[in-house]
Amino acid sequence: MAGAGPARGRGKLITIELDEKWYAQATKNFAATGLDGIIDAPNANALTETEKVEGPLDLVFIDAWKNDYIKYLKMVLPKVRKGGVIIAHNICSNATGMLDFIEEIKTNPALKREFFSLGAGQGPSLSIKQ
Repeated sequence: MAGAGPARGRGKLITIELDEKWYAQATKNFAATGLDGIIDAPNANALTETEKVEGPLDLVFIDAWKNDYIKYLKMVLPKVRKGGVIIAHNICSNATGMLDFIEEIKTNPALKREFFSLGAGQGPSLSIKQ
């Protein structure tokens, strides 16, 4: 993702990771690609850090505790530009833990959404802000 826009001087990539092990691996990977200078990667709680992220946002990828997806959606949706995309990871395999999120993206008139099945219960949702 960093190579698609930020590496070409357009925008930046922000990724938030709380777990120390995953954070260490991510920052190591960023350095190995040479893109670490254009990636803002705080080692923090995404529920508090996401509120600080300024818009407009072009793409949001949500991959967190499934019960919190609705909280992330409510935080980022006002910051996503018209035509911007919100991708939510593992909607198909974890639907029971995120019924509020699924209902919101299905019924919110500001969103056009699609659900994708990638096999074995895996699949994201993709919502485009209208």
